[in-house]
Amino acid sequence: MRGRLGRSWRRMAAGGRATRAPRTVLVFFALVFVVYTCVFPYLAKANDPNENVRTYMTMALVEQHTFRIDAMVERHGWVNDMARVPDKKTKESHYYSVKAPAVSYAGVPFYWLMTKIAPRFGHKVPGPSAKAEDRAWWFRATTLVLRIFTVQLPCFFFLVWFERWLRKTTPDPVLRLSAVTAVGLGTNYLAYALMFASHAPFAAAAFASFAVITGERVRSRDVSGPNGLAVAASLLGGAGLAATALLWKRVPASSLFWPAGTVGLGALSVLVALAALSPTGALRCRPGRAFLAGLLAGLATLLEYHALPVSLGLALYALTAFFRPTRAALFAVGAALSALALMFFQWRAFGDPFMPGHRLSENPAFAALLNQGYFGIGKPSLEVAKDISLSHAFGLFGTSPFMWLGFLAIPFALFGTFGARFERRHRRIATMTWILLMAVLWTTVSAAINWRGGWTVGPRYLGAAPPFFAWGAVCGLERFAGTSLLRRTLARALAGGTAIASTIQTGLISIMINTIPETVTRPLPQLAIPLARTAFVPHHALELFGWMAPWPWYGVAGCLLCAALLAALAPSDDGYASFFLRVPLVLFFAAVALRPAFSEPEEDEGTELNAIEYFVHDWEPPARDIIATRRVEAERAFPKRPCLWFKIADMDRTVHLLPEAARDEKRAGILRSACK
Repeated sequence: MRGRLGRSWRRMAAGGRATRAPRTVLVFFALVFVVYTCVFPYLAKANDPNENVRTYMTMALVEQHTFRIDAMVERHGWVNDMARVPDKKTKESHYYSVKAPAVSYAGVPFYWLMTKIAPRFGHKVPGPSAKAEDRAWWFRATTLVLRIFTVQLPCFFFLVWFERWLRKTTPDPVLRLSAVTAVGLGTNYLAYALMFASHAPFAAAAFASFAVITGERVRSRDVSGPNGLAVAASLLGGAGLAATALLWKRVPASSLFWPAGTVGLGALSVLVALAALSPTGALRCRPGRAFLAGLLAGLATLLEYHALPVSLGLALYALTAFFRPTRAALFAVGAALSALALMFFQWRAFGDPFMPGHRLSENPAFAALLNQGYFGIGKPSLEVAKDISLSHAFGLFGTSPFMWLGFLAIPFALFGTFGARFERRHRRIATMTWILLMAVLWTTVSAAINWRGGWTVGPRYLGAAPPFFAWGAVCGLERFAGTSLLRRTLARALAGGTAIASTIQTGLISIMINTIPETVTRPLPQLAIPLARTAFVPHHALELFGWMAPWPWYGVAGCLLCAALLAALAPSDDGYASFFLRVPLVLFFAAVALRPAFSEPEEDEGTELNAIEYFVHDWEPPARDIIATRRVEAERAFPKRPCLWFKIADMDRTVHLLPEAARDEKRAGILRSACK
């Protein structure tokens, strides 16, 4: 185990280049594809506004060519996250979505095709006199179509691209696949990739823009040395941001000095730092890549309003690569397209191209909340920053342990990185940039008045974070591993074990249900496991072929876990000794990382164990869970098999149906001690 990897590996590692993908990668993505396309968490009772209001807008655009969703509200029911806007001429109020419009825009062609194809199979667009069951079928089918083609498939292909992009950082397939597992199966990226929502696409757009800019910088092959001015400017800027956040509480909330000072100081420090670090050699940046980077950077804000600071940070980073007038202009044109699409929506819906709809929310409580501060942004809160990071209910690191490894990028990628000289320099710059981008994102979310956003899986407003931290983890682990077989075995075990723990803790809940109330503080033991034990599982793809049994969902869950295990345990240029050492280490790291998910909630967390009742009473699809099927069996077999009622009562207690459990025990008509 003290051996070193071969010369070919050292040569690949020095340049950060991988050989062609092994079959392991193909099998891995086949398993991930099943997860991303074969499960459909949907519960009409929840009436999730985060998704439904976007669906309403897409339907209104196709059916009525308007942003108004009045007709959709009348047809499919009331939903939150709407703005009530009075017409300037008639003074009559109309409803609009308050969400950034990118996802609703993207769903238009697919919903249009559905309105043309569905009637051929006997399903017409519901009219005013349509039956309730027809309206319910149409909305459920619309949600499925929009999810698959607008979000699920694009988010899956982003993961495929992400693995290929990581080959420039490491030739190690175990590290790459563990990182992809952590992002795609072990964070709330999966939960929101299975919804018609913007949080997962936000991650894809922001990181893709960052990757395009970074790729063009590396392509320049600049070899100039590090610049002390850049480091000093970054440190001063970071210190200024921290001081501003700490002193903010002493300033009146109505003052805009501190918000302006925070943004100005941070932007100036980043601009100075990146300008000082910008390449001095001849750049060969491609015009198309400049346009693409700008389009993706602007798309981040078109997807999520609070992504604006991230888009601005990406624009500053882009100046270090696309500083020539033509390239900078193309970047600006790409970003402007997204900006114009956003402004057009706001102008048509709210009468002002610079006015988001949150201030006009039809919910008075939301309107009062979001009219505080500056467009719902107040003072940064260290307590909120701690919660969205560490909470075992919805914190990024608390629910996805692999993300902790992203901090390895700070010592290893900044001060002891690897590769050719020009690659080391650009990797340091890119690492500094993504750390600053994440600091800006954390500050923005911690300053939001409505920072949690209601029911959620993980910290949905931090949707862009997973791929950045995963890349940082790969950089740090690759530098630590080097060409030592022992260190590489440890790095693989740490990455694989924490990726498995993240997949179990967040992935299982993501394919079970896509929104969690605030009273659920340990989602895995309080929701996912009890629901899985009693077969309260969501819709799956085989229902399209008439197979309504719940068991195919367990096949999808098996693919989820097998993908994580394959990523962590796949043999890769190591001998028997290193492989058999890696296996127990993976299990050890997975167990340690997973242990907090089962910890006892604190008293101040407000845990309610009966929150699961809300879901099981009106679960979709209904009456196929084990409790329902066994109850039918017990009624048929009674009084010959009275002990079945005790088993049903035990399952009732598993999902906290206590009155039903007491009733079922009475139906047995005998003492429990009589049953063996």
